[in-house]
Amino acid sequence: MEELPDKILDFTTLKIKYDREKICQCEDPTYLIDFENRLVTCSQCGAYTDPFDALMCLAEKPERYRREMQNLLYQAQAIRNYKPHMIVFRELEEHYRKGKHGRMLPHCPQCGELFRFEDITGWGNEAFLKKK
Repeated sequence: MEELPDKILDFTTLKIKYDREKICQCEDPTYLIDFENRLVTCSQCGAYTDPFDALMCLAEKPERYRREMQNLLYQAQAIRNYKPHMIVFRELEEHYRKGKHGRMLPHCPQCGELFRFEDITGWGNEAFLKKK
């Protein structure tokens, strides 16, 4: 019995608190992953989050992925459709379509006469225009 006090370990330094709330209380958290230090933080409140909790939060809300994917698809489509060199042609097309006052025709930049696009007889290279 004399050896008993030497073998007893004191666990008072390790206490578990079950009544505490999570640090991050955000409704729909978004996470930042620190790859180097293997930490996950909430980008809204800045609180550190357990990686497993973050994974569970993302897995429980699949509609969030669908919403994000839909937003990314819209952005990709907008980028694909945005062609700055086509802006002038889009504006010409809008004017050329029949409006409430009839079809708008362009003016010749040199003589000022109206003409139809079908009357264009040829095209030239822009490099030749700059050499004049």
